[in-house]
Amino acid sequence: MGRATLPSIQMCPADGGIPLHLLYPFQRSLITHSNVGLDETMALPADSHLKDYFEDVFSFLNIGPEVQFVFRSRENGNLDIFEENIHNQLLDSNTSLYSLMRTYSRDPGERYLIGEVGSWLTKFENDWLTASVCCRHQSANASIFCPSTDLDSGGCEPCTVTEGDDLQEKYKRLRWYLEDIPEADSNKCVHGGAAQYGSAVKFSSGGESIEAGYFTLSHPRLSGSNDFIASRRNALKLTAEFNKHNLDLEVFPYSAAYHFYEQYDTIVVETGTNLSICILATFVVSLSMLGFQLYPSLVILLSITMVIVDMLGVMVIVGIPLNAISLVNLIMSVGIAVEFSAHIVKSFASCPSADPLIAAKFALVTTGPSVFSGITLTKFVGIVVLAFAKSKLFEVFYFRMFLSVIVLGAAHSLVFLPAFLSLS
Repeated sequence: MGRATLPSIQMCPADGGIPLHLLYPFQRSLITHSNVGLDETMALPADSHLKDYFEDVFSFLNIGPEVQFVFRSRENGNLDIFEENIHNQLLDSNTSLYSLMRTYSRDPGERYLIGEVGSWLTKFENDWLTASVCCRHQSANASIFCPSTDLDSGGCEPCTVTEGDDLQEKYKRLRWYLEDIPEADSNKCVHGGAAQYGSAVKFSSGGESIEAGYFTLSHPRLSGSNDFIASRRNALKLTAEFNKHNLDLEVFPYSAAYHFYEQYDTIVVETGTNLSICILATFVVSLSMLGFQLYPSLVILLSITMVIVDMLGVMVIVGIPLNAISLVNLIMSVGIAVEFSAHIVKSFASCPSADPLIAAKFALVTTGPSVFSGITLTKFVGIVVLAFAKSKLFEVFYFRMFLSVIVLGAAHSLVFLPAFLSLS
């Protein structure tokens, strides 16, 4: 094998152009178009009935998950939602939470928010409180609520609502509203908030203020990781706009799926940081193991970096998204790339001849066959069985990625490194 490769080394141009274009085309543009996320159907076996379920959800469901815009005091204190300033920030001003949610929901294609704003405060003040069949109390004791299910029984009367009602009275009625079960009969109270907003308010211990609450909207139908990531980012844009203009309240979005996609806010930075640390660590170890010879250590560093950059390009070409699984595999690829590169460079550095061409030949003839048979072929046999896995997850993130790093590592160690070292 070594003798078959030697003529290509002798034909290398003096400017070192071959190493740069051999396995390195279009890398820059490919990496910028890398995708992030994880399709949940990949974890399913090919014959799983859940694949049809997910396909039907993505095709026919007209609405996505609910998103809650949770508000609380910036100073971690209690809120008086009936105080004018707080009330304005929630409902009445142009930059109020309610106004921003309505604005964003009118442009669902760009902002991933649809539907009517689920505001219990609006429903309470405009619908439930003003309906005579909803806000009712016992005639003998105004502190006891009469639900609309007791509409036919005597001894109850409608609430008398005035602007002079004290806080205790207002919050008492708000609790009544949140406990009132809506009725299907239009002659009874259909505005009860227990079903939709029963858990939307957390009252303070004293009951005359609240600790936190939320208004709701819905996302449109989300059909993949990109949609989930984009929907969360747009919800964060809404809350950032609100928090910029309102100083008393702090708002953040929450949806049941968000915690799966928070990682993608930092996945690119985390990938660069972790790969840099690993590659730098291999350089330090190589430097110490090679007797602090700087040039061979730098060559190993260059070869590993090229393999990893090639891997990122391959991920784009074969459709492997960047996520926690592929990040772990990239970290492992650094170790595999070291195994391919270090033996050739070590053999080159230990050659008694000072001529780089002779030393490169020596490294390829003495160490190349071992790298090919002892590393490349054994690893290939070990991972080829993954190509037959029923789960797409194993086929994509393990077979494709490990096959790629084996091919790239072998090509860099047996083709690139001898050619590059012969020019030094």
